[in-house]
Amino acid sequence: MLACREQLQSASRRVTAAGGNFDSRSTSANVLLPEDQFHHIFGFLDVVDVIAVSAVCWQLNGWCRLCQTLDVTQDVGAVSLAKLLRLHPDVTDVTVRSAPRLSAAGYAAIAAVAPQLSRLRLLNARAVADAPLAAFARRNLSALTVLELSGTFFTRGPAMLRVVCAAPNLTALSLDGFRHLRDEDVSAVVAALPQLESLSVADCTALARLRVAAPALTALTVARCVHARALLLETPALTALDASTCTKLSADAVDGAVAACPALRRLVLRGCAGLAALRIASAELRELDLSCCGALASVALDCPRLARLSLDMCMALRSATLALRTIHTLDLSLLPVEALSIDAPELRALNLRSSYRLHDAGIRCCAPSLQLVDHCGTHITAGVFGGGARSVAHNGMLLQWMSN
Repeated sequence: MLACREQLQSASRRVTAAGGNFDSRSTSANVLLPEDQFHHIFGFLDVVDVIAVSAVCWQLNGWCRLCQTLDVTQDVGAVSLAKLLRLHPDVTDVTVRSAPRLSAAGYAAIAAVAPQLSRLRLLNARAVADAPLAAFARRNLSALTVLELSGTFFTRGPAMLRVVCAAPNLTALSLDGFRHLRDEDVSAVVAALPQLESLSVADCTALARLRVAAPALTALTVARCVHARALLLETPALTALDASTCTKLSADAVDGAVAACPALRRLVLRGCAGLAALRIASAELRELDLSCCGALASVALDCPRLARLSLDMCMALRSATLALRTIHTLDLSLLPVEALSIDAPELRALNLRSSYRLHDAGIRCCAPSLQLVDHCGTHITAGVFGGGARSVAHNGMLLQWMSN
């Protein structure tokens, strides 16, 4: 980084010595840095160095003006951030990953350029109340299609709704970590966004009975909403639902949510500790994650297109009978099961790692297409899988297995 900085500063000194500036194009060719060299070193410079060097190097300044995507990974103050945004007048995509350090002035600096943005991401924010976001509500954000806010927000629903109303063309919205966001607030936000296709309200711990009516919505994330007991969905186009670690979600709530989403292809219920007996019926479901559901003792699946199933670390399961005609990948690792029956003609990969109670006598497996088995940490021998298995994992390594 030091060498890169010295090269840029050296070029800047040559420009200054020649009487040039960043608006001039009359500087001799020996001042120019090769384009590939600029590409290599630009990302390694500190924000302060970029600002300082661009003040005297027309080449760097000109390149900054061409940039449309700005990803700030360093901690920057409000003054430096404002200068950086002015240095990129045509920017349309801004990501600030150091949002914990942003002051009200920093949010105001971003709001000043917000009308020209199509994407805005403020990540890892900390203790943000209503006031910092008020500057966005006063702008015309009709060009904005993606808004991602994550961290710890104490912004209340009405203040967030005013921001959303200023951006009516949003297609993707993430409000992760909004501690005071209530069920009715989310419903109002969704109602104000007719084109919304993706919504995340992860870590919104005040949500209890979430109602979402969005005909265009295809992806919904409610992960870690630990007080959510019901998902009242009117989302006919939804294809992906992530409700992982919603510890109070009941089996009836899951059944209702799945029934309301006829196009659902991916369902994540990882770590839902309130699920004990579950029945899932879905004509389109391809991927189901039930891992780490510690109370889950029985599962009934009516999913004729299911291709991937994860049941790892479901510690209440004692036996499993799986007749899955279309399954390709099956994860049954870290289970206390003693009896296992698998009828899966399309199964390619089976993970039984550390299911320590399994023995050959407790397994019935009909999987003629099986190619990979991981049975590390078990008492199982490869022969129990018949001639279908082509390779097995043993002690963490893949070994070719030949049938007798």
